Amino acid sequence: MVFNRPYAQGFSLLTALFVLVVFSTIAAYMVEVGGSQQSTANLSLLEAKVMAAAQSGAEYASKLAENPTCFCSTPPNPPETSTPTLKSGGFANTNVEVTTTCTWNPYQEDTVVYHVYTITSSAVYGAFDSSEHVNRRIIINGNDAADPCPP
Repeated sequence: MVFNRPYAQGFSLLTALFVLVVFSTIAAYMVEVGGSQQSTANLSLLEAKVMAAAQSGAEYASKLAENPTCFCSTPPNPPETSTPTLKSGGFANTNVEVTTTCTWNPYQEDTVVYHVYTITSSAVYGAFDSSEHVNRRIIINGNDAADPCPP
């Protein structure tokens, strides 16, 4: 015996359309999440590169500061700022610009005058309004005083 139900015809088409819409929405969401994870991983890698460049600039500047006449000299009119720019060189093909500055101020303790140095290393990648703009800064403080506790 066959029943003819005209009101039930086409119901499977509605179900198939509903399942198709739900799965396509889920697939679009998964693509969006995958893309944002990719961007996050790329930005994390870029941040690590820029931080390494800033650290390299700080180490280079502190090595130069060991001989004050080369980098952060001490003329009679303090404070002084020296700004060598480290670009390309060790950071070739990275588009990271590293700038180091050295400032100093005199500090008197009893009759002895010490010079307190501040070395700042800044590394920048990308334009400020870019979504890939990364900026890192490292500040090192030191002085030219002799070690108060020699070995």
